[in-house]
Amino acid sequence: MGRGTALGLLARGLLVLFALIGVGFFLFGEQFGVLVSADGTGYWTNLFTELIGIGVTIAVVDWFARQRETERRKKDLVRRAGSRSNDFAKDAVEEMGAEGWLFGKDSLLRGARLHDADLSETDLRWANMEEANLYSACLNKTLLEGACLDRADLYGACLKEAQLDETGLKEARLLCAYLKGASLSGADLRETNLAGANLEEAYLVGAYMEKADLRRSSLQKAILQDTSMKGTNLWSTDLRGCDLYGANLLDAKIGVYKSRSDEYLITANAETVLPDGTAYDPDLGLAQFERFTNPNHPDFWEPEWVKQEREAGSDESGV
Repeated sequence: MGRGTALGLLARGLLVLFALIGVGFFLFGEQFGVLVSADGTGYWTNLFTELIGIGVTIAVVDWFARQRETERRKKDLVRRAGSRSNDFAKDAVEEMGAEGWLFGKDSLLRGARLHDADLSETDLRWANMEEANLYSACLNKTLLEGACLDRADLYGACLKEAQLDETGLKEARLLCAYLKGASLSGADLRETNLAGANLEEAYLVGAYMEKADLRRSSLQKAILQDTSMKGTNLWSTDLRGCDLYGANLLDAKIGVYKSRSDEYLITANAETVLPDGTAYDPDLGLAQFERFTNPNHPDFWEPEWVKQEREAGSDESGV
């Protein structure tokens, strides 16, 4: 038992004791006062006032003791959540969730130091982990739907088959992260650093990846249908077998410019599906991507949903 808990129990015990004494004097105070003083009423008034003061003091002490104990418990839970023992970490997160300490701006994991933690297969749905340090953490098969990981550090983290649908990862640091088979449908990856990340077979349908850094990342067999990739950096990205049907690649950097050396060129093959649904032709080369990235290209093509969004925006501004 912690010191705060012991003090809290003692304070509550004393508070009950004085409450009982107060009730006794309320019922029998006049008779008792007559025995010890000629002015029984005055004696009772003074004594009752003293008891009220003592009771208030004890209540305040009890409140502070409980606050200290709660803070101690919260710190202990964060420490355990950052454990390399999966059982310890999962139990801590479950306890936080039961107390409602995973959500909103007061989440215990917001900005928490959880580097190297083993949080695999843990339920962190809708948790607020904004700016958390998850460097090299293990999050394989972790449930993170709807969670907030904006500006979090996930450098080198393992997120194999993690569930990240609708998850906020804006400006997060996912360099060299392992996301093979992860589900990121509708995830917010705007301005996220995914350089060197493994996104093979990842499901990114409808994800928001504007200005994301995907240099040297692998998107082999990944599904990026209807994904917004405006201004995304794709230098040296592996797109073999990648499905880009309906993706918006406007202003994306694909390294086809003659001034760039071969090390910046993306990799694609006949199994790569281009935004308009056609297959990539290795004989025609990377120039095929230019009509999806360059709005001045004579055969420029963009997805229908992009046109609809632009028209909807024009209608709203005209109202």
